[in-house]
Amino acid sequence: MNPRALLAAVVAVSALPLVATLLGIDLGTEISPLDYTALASLPGREATDRVMRALAGSYVHTLLEWSALCAAVFCFVLSWLHYRITGDRVTAVVGAALLAAGLMDAFHTLAADRLIGSADPVDFVPFTWALCRLFNGLILSLGAGLVLARGAEGDRAGSSRLVGFSVVLFGLLAAATVVAAASAGDLPRTMFPEAAITRPWDIAPGIVYLFAAVVIFPALHRRVDSSFSLALWLSALPHLAIQAHMAFGSSALFDHHFNIAHGLKIVAYLVPLLGLLIDYARAYAEADRAEELARSNAALVRSEGHLARSNTELERFAYVASHDLQEPLRKVQAFGARLKERYADVLDDRGQDYLARMLSASDRMRRLIDDLLLFSRASRAEAVVEEVALGPLIDGVLSDLEVTISEAGATVEVGEMPTVAGDPSQLGQLLQNLIGNALKYRHAERAQHVQVTCRELPAADAPPGVEVAAGSTVQRIEVRDRGIGFESKHAEAIFEPFRRLHGRGEFDGSGVGLALCRRIVQRHRGTITAIGRPDEGATFVVCLPTRRLGEAAPEGT
Repeated sequence: MNPRALLAAVVAVSALPLVATLLGIDLGTEISPLDYTALASLPGREATDRVMRALAGSYVHTLLEWSALCAAVFCFVLSWLHYRITGDRVTAVVGAALLAAGLMDAFHTLAADRLIGSADPVDFVPFTWALCRLFNGLILSLGAGLVLARGAEGDRAGSSRLVGFSVVLFGLLAAATVVAAASAGDLPRTMFPEAAITRPWDIAPGIVYLFAAVVIFPALHRRVDSSFSLALWLSALPHLAIQAHMAFGSSALFDHHFNIAHGLKIVAYLVPLLGLLIDYARAYAEADRAEELARSNAALVRSEGHLARSNTELERFAYVASHDLQEPLRKVQAFGARLKERYADVLDDRGQDYLARMLSASDRMRRLIDDLLLFSRASRAEAVVEEVALGPLIDGVLSDLEVTISEAGATVEVGEMPTVAGDPSQLGQLLQNLIGNALKYRHAERAQHVQVTCRELPAADAPPGVEVAAGSTVQRIEVRDRGIGFESKHAEAIFEPFRRLHGRGEFDGSGVGLALCRRIVQRHRGTITAIGRPDEGATFVVCLPTRRLGEAAPEGT
């Protein structure tokens, strides 16, 4: 809610009756005195009509008062609903005060309609008005004061006690005031039509509202910055306007200023009701979003559980299937080798071609099964986390690839490498796959050159997906080559298991190597990306946290 817009609206509504007064517009209800002697001689319908016109002011007064009461009741009901959702005891306590004020207005209405009698019926109606206005200002100040004294926030049990205490207290005060007023004997005179201050008793409620507007309501809004607290503060404006119209303008029942004051009283209840509606709508929407989020989270947890079970079952199946396939495959290869060794001279050229193809296919299947087992083990095996110096690890990898590097006529340049937390076996497999991949996909027209570099990044510059421990850094490792490269649209596809961009006739392999690299990097809470251009080479970027989550920083860092 825009505070300035609400302030402008409240000021405009409160000042509008004054404008009407200055323009000479009379909002009073004309009262026709009854001539009981003449009334007895009139026909029944005409007599009834004359009585109804004489009671018009009372009808308008009753309508305005009951409208104010309805607004007060709505405030209380809505404040209770808001309290049930949010536990906000501010609205509940002040809502109870508004209800008590509304009940006092109902008492005044019943007194004006002669449904509650008094020993002094002449002064009873104007006296109850002034009394109710004073009670209204005091009870709202008391409600806000209770919140300020006890604090706006508290545990649910403490809030419930405060709200219950407020409802009982305000109800008892209202009941005691009604009983005392109804049973009073001689009532003081409250209306002086010829004086400058026509209703001096309405000065006291005005002072109470002025004090609340200057001291109590602003303090409450500072304590509880809500639409309701702001609206309660601004409702002091129509309350002050009411007292001004009554104290300095109204000289008779149902006159111009009298009706204006009763109309503004409805506004004084509607302003906090508006603020409460805004807070309630916001709280209800937030509760609805929270409930929807809880349902989504529960569904996500269930989905993650199903996915985890499915992945586990799939990995177990891949491991068991590939493991069980090894034995029959070994027999196929063994008997194929014996067949070639013992009966090669018996087979014709076609038979020897079939046998060679069978042995070649079985050899490819063996490598595929080995890679599948390696990929499955990387997913299932527990990582051994320790400090791993990547420099010596790469030296070992290059030693294993020495023959391959020599046959490819390639050179490998390695920069200064850091120490990271991880599994040395898996990190070695990662580096071997990346360097071996660069050696495999070399360009036919130029010598391959592989460059391995690393630089440290602060945690703030870590790419999305890297889980960085507090106070840790990220190591950005690049493996760059001058090979055949690839198109950028395949940058994600090359990490999919068994996904190949080239046929087996061009480059050997199963398509598992880069998928294994991504799985290893993910298990180390890092990321791996690929950048490539056709015929210009490729760069694989690995980002790994220097320390694992939950690992203490080394002393001195």
